[in-house]
Amino acid sequence: MSALGQDARPVDPHGQRYITTMEEFLERKGNLPTGQAIYALVRQAAPQRYKDNPDLDMGLKMIAYQLAINGFSPSDLNALKKQGLDLAEIAITESQIGSPPVQSAAVTPLVVIAKVVGYEETLEPGDGYRSTLFFEVKEVLRGEVSSQRIALRRRSGAEVYNSADIPNRIGAEYLLFLSNELYRYMARFPDQFSGKVRENIPEEELARYYEMNGGFLPMAYVTEEDIEQIREVDRLIKSVLR
Repeated sequence: MSALGQDARPVDPHGQRYITTMEEFLERKGNLPTGQAIYALVRQAAPQRYKDNPDLDMGLKMIAYQLAINGFSPSDLNALKKQGLDLAEIAITESQIGSPPVQSAAVTPLVVIAKVVGYEETLEPGDGYRSTLFFEVKEVLRGEVSSQRIALRRRSGAEVYNSADIPNRIGAEYLLFLSNELYRYMARFPDQFSGKVRENIPEEELARYYEMNGGFLPMAYVTEEDIEQIREVDRLIKSVLR
């Protein structure tokens, strides 16, 4: 769910819905001040043209709130910047076409190499999504998983297709950029691909699923250099934020 693309299209009015629901989500968790403080850092790192354009500035706020949702704090960003890893700047540029996978990995809680092993078309647990892809994790490059089998919810279903979803191709292997916290937020935010969202989804259901945090890459397009760079950025972040 990158906020800014290469052509930096305006985000109003749909973007304002994201901002409002992100603020509500962060406030419920007591993290809205964190998101606002990260926004100040992201805005400081942004080129002036973003600050001069209200729509692009809203995109900066979306980027900042997504960093907060994914567990980063202002002190994390400052500490990492001192070690040469500027997450504010990376978060602004990582959605651009041609940016290396390591940039998406730096701002993502979980990065894995995984194989599609199953598919289920279901509206359960009432999160607005329509289907689930199941993966077998082959290697964890960043973050941690509690099981080698993970589930990714999809907006696509029998009657609706979302081109941003991973195709249902059993056996296909991907480099995945994932976030459970982003899923928890998105499960409360119906969009044009969503069904009706149920209130008060049980915690055990929310804990089961992931949302893509910046996308995915077929392994045919991932190099050994990409993989090693992701491992290196994970080691750096862990060493600084331990």
